[in-house]
Amino acid sequence: MFSLQGIAIAIVAAFVIGLSGGSYFGWTLTQDYYSAKIANTEAKAKSALLVEQAKLITQERKNSDTTKQLEALSVEYSNKRIADAAAIRGLLADKSKWLRNPTTCKDATGTPAATPSTSVEQAPTSYFSEEFQGYLDAAIRESIEASDYAKVAHEYAKQIEAQRERMLKDE
Repeated sequence: MFSLQGIAIAIVAAFVIGLSGGSYFGWTLTQDYYSAKIANTEAKAKSALLVEQAKLITQERKNSDTTKQLEALSVEYSNKRIADAAAIRGLLADKSKWLRNPTTCKDATGTPAATPSTSVEQAPTSYFSEEFQGYLDAAIRESIEASDYAKVAHEYAKQIEAQRERMLKDE
């Protein structure tokens, strides 16, 4: 009734059907396992990305605040420089504060010169020249600007160093 050949064919057919069914089931399990791992990794990456984005936004806000503070400081120094320059121009314009009385021989030694050209009372009064006053004004303005620039740069460097320290602590 059952031949050996029929039994062999049935065994081979069962083996092929079982192997293909088992392969499919194994493949499905493997695919589900790795899909779950990938989804888990993606979720972790998304949460880590959100945390880093929040840190970045916080740092950008701190940088923006620092920049605003430094800009305000720069404006403050600039206004002070303008006021100082106006005061300096006022001092230079008041020539009575910059008068210079030339010294005669009598003033220096107590004995009159052999032939004095003018008496002490008639000694000419001299001022700084307009060109020299302009030079002084420009030199003072440039030095104040350089000082303001250095102050703002120093403040900026201190702020950046403090932020760098905070970032290193966060890591």
